[in-house]
Amino acid sequence: MKKFGVRISLGNSWQFLSTLVIVVAALGLLLASQLETLLPGYSKVEVMTVHSIGVTEIIHNPLNAPYKVITLVINKIIDNPLLATRLSASIFGVATLGLFYVGIRHWHAKRTAFLAAVLFACSAWFLHVARFGAADILLPFNILLLAVSSYWIATSKHAKISYFVAILAIGLSIYTPGMVWFILLGIILRHNDIWGIRKYLSLLYQIALCVSFVVIIIAPLAYSIAKHPHIITALLGLPEGWPNIVKFAKDFILLPVNVFIWNPEHPRMSLGHLPYIDGVAGILFPLGVYYYFKFRSLKRAKLLALCFLIAGVLVALGGPVSMAIFLPLVYIVIAGGIALLLGQWLTVFPRNPFAKSLGIILLSVAIGISCIYNLRTYFVAWPNNKAVKSEFRQTSENLLQ
Repeated sequence: MKKFGVRISLGNSWQFLSTLVIVVAALGLLLASQLETLLPGYSKVEVMTVHSIGVTEIIHNPLNAPYKVITLVINKIIDNPLLATRLSASIFGVATLGLFYVGIRHWHAKRTAFLAAVLFACSAWFLHVARFGAADILLPFNILLLAVSSYWIATSKHAKISYFVAILAIGLSIYTPGMVWFILLGIILRHNDIWGIRKYLSLLYQIALCVSFVVIIIAPLAYSIAKHPHIITALLGLPEGWPNIVKFAKDFILLPVNVFIWNPEHPRMSLGHLPYIDGVAGILFPLGVYYYFKFRSLKRAKLLALCFLIAGVLVALGGPVSMAIFLPLVYIVIAGGIALLLGQWLTVFPRNPFAKSLGIILLSVAIGISCIYNLRTYFVAWPNNKAVKSEFRQTSENLLQ
């Protein structure tokens, strides 16, 4: 029996490792393929990013520090600062996809998590954010990191490591504009679990957590704010000057229009006036809204609604927070739509294997069509657009100017 158990363990390990290799290879191909050659050059934003990744620059302006540090390290290895900005975004993109799958897997079945992750990974919106040499990818990455770490604390029965992971998640997130509000929201919702530190952890471990909190978060942040007080405004995700209330209301109302119907021309992040998501995702989203409304008593549904509200206010204010903040929130709802469709279909045909398989195949085909459409939009249509070619014409020579 023991030998049999070892074989099972080795078999499971081999299956996990082989799957991991295939997934990493696929993600590497998706996020790193033609990273330097897809477009004729780089944008002015990417050139500005390069000028902000020096050690001195990061100390003076720690906004988006995790992205800047990774970019700095990559540049030391490849000695190509412009390409390093995109590679850094791709690395965070891979981590974002992993966190998305883990988060959805905690809330839904494995099949739902897989289909949602594939749809998320192949969306043109995600590819624009995860392959562009700027720190926008930190917005979806940090939201998912905070959500997964918060869920871990709540479900790990106060495992010691979960608190350290939460501190690390806060430390990585707090330097991204606007993330402070999501951190505060998580603290409010998990205050009982945080209070449990005194009950479940030893005094020595509590002291270690406090020291970690100070070293990782408080000390660097306090130093930066003391040197440059204006950083506070950017960390809060607020604009330097308050916008007109009418303009704010208009921009807030137009946010769903930009996501689902029509988007102002933005060559760096979209093709023409296409919305951020395609038709298949646009159909699954209202189904996901119905799914979460149906289970509105769950904490996750209330949390998701509050996250949408905070994100909408931050983007409408016109500060340093971009539309990328909506990316994980929209696809979490879409995952709910996938779960609803699969659940309803399997409820109607609980024992008919042919009907069950047919429903899963039809949904998979629809998602496959969506993926092909988005991949062609990003890799074929977008780089051949005249406005895009005009936007991406910077070269390494522009770094010297």
